[in-house]
Amino acid sequence: MRQLATLPPARADVLVDHLLTLGIDARLETLPEGVVIWVCDEDRMGEARAELAAFTGEPGAARYAGAKQKADAIRAEREAEVPEVDEDEDEDEDEDESARPAPQPLSRRPLTLALAAAAVIVFVQMKSGDTQAKDYDPGPVYTALQINTAKTRDDGVLADVRTGQGWRLFSPALLHFGLDHLVLNVFVLIYLGASVEGRLGRLRFALLALALAAFSNVAEYALGGWHRGEPWKPLIEFGGLSGVLFGLTGFMWVKGRLDPRGGLSLPPFVWLLSLLSLGLGWSGLFGPLANVAHTAGLVGGMALGLLPSPRREPSPGPAEEGRTP
Repeated sequence: MRQLATLPPARADVLVDHLLTLGIDARLETLPEGVVIWVCDEDRMGEARAELAAFTGEPGAARYAGAKQKADAIRAEREAEVPEVDEDEDEDEDEDESARPAPQPLSRRPLTLALAAAAVIVFVQMKSGDTQAKDYDPGPVYTALQINTAKTRDDGVLADVRTGQGWRLFSPALLHFGLDHLVLNVFVLIYLGASVEGRLGRLRFALLALALAAFSNVAEYALGGWHRGEPWKPLIEFGGLSGVLFGLTGFMWVKGRLDPRGGLSLPPFVWLLSLLSLGLGWSGLFGPLANVAHTAGLVGGMALGLLPSPRREPSPGPAEEGRTP
């Protein structure tokens, strides 16, 4: 969510009702200086600001007259679609659910879809096989996207990156070694990525995903060999979105703990399932996995989740309300 403006109560109600008739969900927060309007979907902040400017210029315009009646009808229709909740359900959970905005179509999450599509395209172009086998021919796509090529592995730390191939810090996240590996990661990406992109906006989500990919990939490159019995040999045969996904999980968990009504709460079973899968990975039951990347992603995501949320930054409101810049 992002802050739109602070208005007197009556005017805030009118504007929120009007925004709802346009399909823009907003929430109200009463403070001593007035009522703060929060827009739930950051992708629609541009539209919301335009409507705020028009409303500020002419708050008594005829098009706002019937906003309350239309908004009440929309709310009543939504309530009718919501199934009845068991009376014994936890009250705190009910409050968190009521704070979440209505689900948005996946088409409004273009970066999440683009990342999933890129992983699928790369998988189709890669040559299948066991990357640990001596006769494995990875093909040009794998070679171009792995963190470092085998030819320059002994030429120093991240030799290819230092020659200007900076994309290699991020691109291993697109490499998947099996259909099950790809399908699982894409499924989890759509579940987590759609939520985070919807709350942070496209730019911040892109920066978050890139940071998590680079951090988890470099960690696996530097330390993955220790886990596999070759402590002094940089690990380059790895890939997958899992580092990013564990990072998003950690980010959402921390944000949900710090700000339960901020829209990024992670269901407890998802958090527990993530920790369980991380522990099983380290146990070695499923063969060699990028466990260092998974752990680094989780820790990195939790650390980034501790940073102040951008949505709390004040945004400019109407000049006549006396707000200072």
